Amino acid sequence: MWDAGVFNGGATIALIAILHVYIAMFAVGTGIFLYAGERSARRRNDAGMLQYLRTHSKFFILVALVAGAISGVGIWFDIGLIAPEATGVLIRTFVWFWALEWIFFALEVVTALLYYYTWDRVRPKLHETIGLVYAVSAWMSLFLINGIISFMLTPGRWPETHSVWDGFWNPSAIPSLVMRTAVSVILAGLYALITSASVEDADLRSRLVRFSTSWMILGFAALPLGGAAWLAAIPPESRATLLSGANPASLFFLMSMAISFVMALFVWAGPYKKPSMVNTALAALLLVMGFAATGSSEWVREAVRKPFLIYGYLYSNNVYKQEAERLPENASILARAKWAGERSVAPDRELEAGEAIFRSACMQCHAVNGYNGIVPLVAHWSEEYIEHQLSHLDELEAAMPPFHATADEKRALAKWLYAISRPGGDAP
Repeated sequence: MWDAGVFNGGATIALIAILHVYIAMFAVGTGIFLYAGERSARRRNDAGMLQYLRTHSKFFILVALVAGAISGVGIWFDIGLIAPEATGVLIRTFVWFWALEWIFFALEVVTALLYYYTWDRVRPKLHETIGLVYAVSAWMSLFLINGIISFMLTPGRWPETHSVWDGFWNPSAIPSLVMRTAVSVILAGLYALITSASVEDADLRSRLVRFSTSWMILGFAALPLGGAAWLAAIPPESRATLLSGANPASLFFLMSMAISFVMALFVWAGPYKKPSMVNTALAALLLVMGFAATGSSEWVREAVRKPFLIYGYLYSNNVYKQEAERLPENASILARAKWAGERSVAPDRELEAGEAIFRSACMQCHAVNGYNGIVPLVAHWSEEYIEHQLSHLDELEAAMPPFHATADEKRALAKWLYAISRPGGDAP
């Protein structure tokens, strides 16, 4: 098991994935932005805008090809450690879709570099074509990955048929694609505001700001349509969680919508109507708001799957639902755990066995102390109450998978949790 300390597995995945999603969707939207911007500037013979796009494309390849690629590798490293079963299912089920995505990503890298390094070195029409190839390749990467990611929340008929097409064309695939494309367009406009705010020519800056914000308004218009369709497509239990208004997922969902609405209103009434008011500080503020809205949305997508990694198929503790249904209530965790240091609960090693059980069954979601730490959750509970809770976890908390363990294992885990949650307590 990988012990990430104060950050549990879910937190490390979230930190890397949110950053990567923000960069990746920027790369998709900016590819379309650069192609459309260059095409428009050449039709109008706008030399100032062409020079801006040339500068912006350098910023683009540094962010997309360096930060995007590194964070993408980080996600694979992280999910392989935290959720090996789910990662294996995604690879085995969608192996040819991943292969296609890697081809498109390789094409993205080549065309992005060509696009930047061939400014004024090839015919304008050829340069536009290189930009178009990048834009299409980037969107196809988004299209393929979106189908796989949305599968994790809405696998549709796949658990019964195991057909890759049922998994890919799942109920939330199209709504998610609309939302992600809309967000990509918005992010392209946000990043463009950052670079256009520093342009010295006031007339050119106003044209660039108007062009950037028009993209954002287009994305904001499409976002509610995709969001409403996505909400209708997700499982009823997940939808009820979001609409209950009394849990973190619901609060983050509302926060994402509120930030998006405020941004849309502000962009339309401010930079779009009055391009001269834009400066770097204002553009940076909007970028931070965009990051907060995107991060909240990605967190919500992960949260509403609980207690599953793949909804209705694989629990967050890497136990398959069918396997859990076949297990007797008193099935031993330690006997099934592949890497546990303790294979049973010995009378003189209850605390060590309790820690081994925690590492095998709980650490995928809970740290000892830190993000989603277990100590603050049980700090005021008695040992008997902890043991009682372990027998009813999935009944008491909808986000928890069923906990199959022997009576001795539940007692050992309760004893260990009680010991570490006392003042000065620590793992053995």
